[in-house]
Amino acid sequence: MTSSEPDSCTTDILQSLRDLYKVEEDLLKYGRDAASASRDQFLNEKIGKFFGLAIAYKNCFERLKVKTKVEYEKIIKDNFRHKHIQEVFEDITEIEAQWDTFLEENDITLEEDIGDTVQLDDFGPMDATLHDARTGNSTSLHQFIGQENLILILLRHFA
Repeated sequence: MTSSEPDSCTTDILQSLRDLYKVEEDLLKYGRDAASASRDQFLNEKIGKFFGLAIAYKNCFERLKVKTKVEYEKIIKDNFRHKHIQEVFEDITEIEAQWDTFLEENDITLEEDIGDTVQLDDFGPMDATLHDARTGNSTSLHQFIGQENLILILLRHFA
């Protein structure tokens, strides 16, 4: 066996990375197709499928017995001498770059549709409509908190 071939100890690492890449690739294709068919429908109804990416990373981390990205990268670094692991890691790096591009393109499209925006230290619109992704019910910020002051932090993270 050559040093570029994974041994039985690294086979699990390789399969974990392959599984992660496959989910990333499938979800990216789905997102591109759904967004090109109808961006509004994609954003309002189909974007929730992307949480599958978080589950894929969770599964990969659990399989590799790591809890942080630093630990994940250390395992890859420690096994990077294996050609197959190098190839899959490069594929993952490339698909993550494609994800970034996809998200940036959608952000640009969204920014074109946005009217007034709230800047740092501005008061936000208390009558802004919020949609509960689980129930589909709508409410306003004011109804949601039942008071006049709210600090709202919105995060977008797919990986």
